[in-house]
Amino acid sequence: MKKLLLSSILLAATFVLSAQSPQPLHPNDGKQYTTDLDVTAKTYDRGLKGPKVIFSPKGTLALGVKVAYSSDNDNTVPFFGTSAVNYKTQTISVIPQIFYTFKHNHAIGLQFDWDRSLHTATNSEIPGVSTEKLTGLNYTNIYTGRIAYRWYNPIANSRRFALTLGGFLGFGGGAGQMEKVNDKVKTIYTTDNFNCSLYFSPGIAIAITGMTILEISLEVLGVTFDRTIQKEDGNVVGTVNSFQARFKPNILSLKLGTCFQIPLY
Repeated sequence: MKKLLLSSILLAATFVLSAQSPQPLHPNDGKQYTTDLDVTAKTYDRGLKGPKVIFSPKGTLALGVKVAYSSDNDNTVPFFGTSAVNYKTQTISVIPQIFYTFKHNHAIGLQFDWDRSLHTATNSEIPGVSTEKLTGLNYTNIYTGRIAYRWYNPIANSRRFALTLGGFLGFGGGAGQMEKVNDKVKTIYTTDNFNCSLYFSPGIAIAITGMTILEISLEVLGVTFDRTIQKEDGNVVGTVNSFQARFKPNILSLKLGTCFQIPLY
């Protein structure tokens, strides 16, 4: 009887001690367990990395043309080796272009730029030569070929709107004509021009239809070298070299254009 009572007391004590001892959160049996005590760290996601949108697919050929108009009311032009003369210059540009998308949203191409500038003298007298005057209707035609690169960045994952960034390296030349009046005798001078330029141009592209793209761009950063050779009856009377850098945009130098994207495969 005593042995039975003692066994019962030992069994009850063992049960009480086992109930009070801590149990492991996860049994060591090689299985995956989840309990309420597990804490999982959550990372904040703003949602910026959405699905990649292709605005200009690889293998697309784009054919188009741009036009531009610019005006400068105080364009300083060296004239026949004398002091500079202030002109009002108006320039019209027509730019045919062809681009090939070699990688999604990345294109390389060629541009051909025709610029026609009309110069009107704001101070008609040539500095230092009071008897000689300039007439209006002086003009210059410049032809420039460019190697171009363009990158499209869709706006908010839109397939209709995209920001663009272009880089352009160009070489060109042309000819012009200037008139000078001395005691009512008109003398016509011809000019030969050579230029090279490197500049960048941001813009926006808008998909009007599946194949038609409207483009708006603005030149804001770059450098230009220009050489003008002025001649009278075939004889050189003056050579002007200029090196310019552009750092600020001119709203009148906006270029508007359209192109048609043709999938090659």
